[in-house]
Amino acid sequence: MSLRTTDERKLIAGKLRKHRAQTGGGPERLTKPPSAPAELSAAARVEWDWLATEGVQLGTLTASDLRALRMLAEMLAQIDDLAARVQTEGFTLQSGDTIKANPALRALESARVQAVALLKQFGMTPLSRQSVNLAPAPKADNPFANLSGSHRFANGRRI
Repeated sequence: MSLRTTDERKLIAGKLRKHRAQTGGGPERLTKPPSAPAELSAAARVEWDWLATEGVQLGTLTASDLRALRMLAEMLAQIDDLAARVQTEGFTLQSGDTIKANPALRALESARVQAVALLKQFGMTPLSRQSVNLAPAPKADNPFANLSGSHRFANGRRI
């Protein structure tokens, strides 16, 4: 799967076509992290809180994404549980005279692959962040922005 190039990168490269640009007509981005659903486990609630906060800060979280966010929180909690199980039981299990791989290893691998795919969808990996239109950073208050034109200087001279 190739990653989408953001409109900002296309503009810098001189390849932005205005008629194909993202117009921002999609769902409204959330401005504060939503509370975790009541039916989540304690571990999944911890993951939800972190994911929701990061998603809002990145500007990638909308109300229509909450179901996928719930799946991701549950998946990350499951990964922690499976990793602890493998740590306790070991990589192999003995059944009679045969030694076989711990089935939790395969479940852990599958859960990690699915979690990475969901993290990419939310722009929470370094590479996927480059192809997601992120919310603009809040502008810092500039105490000099309201100065009248007669008081503006450039290179030490009044302009």
